[in-house]
Amino acid sequence: MGGRVKLIRKELKFNIIFFDSKIMGSKIKLIRKELKLTQEQLAQRLGIGKAALSMIETGKCGLSTRNKNILVQDLNV
Repeated sequence: MGGRVKLIRKELKFNIIFFDSKIMGSKIKLIRKELKLTQEQLAQRLGIGKAALSMIETGKCGLSTRNKNILVQDLNV
């Protein structure tokens, strides 16, 4: 019984993190479009590849603390 509870908690934590990544990615995409930047332009400012930014915008991976700071400081987000 205890193993099943741990598994459910682990799945719930993953789903929350995944959900947060999708929301964050959607917001980043919206901000990028409001700033009239292409994925390539924003990726270059963040020091990452266009494919990596695409994965961030779709919630497949998260944004590093370094890149969050760049968004806040350099782009006034």
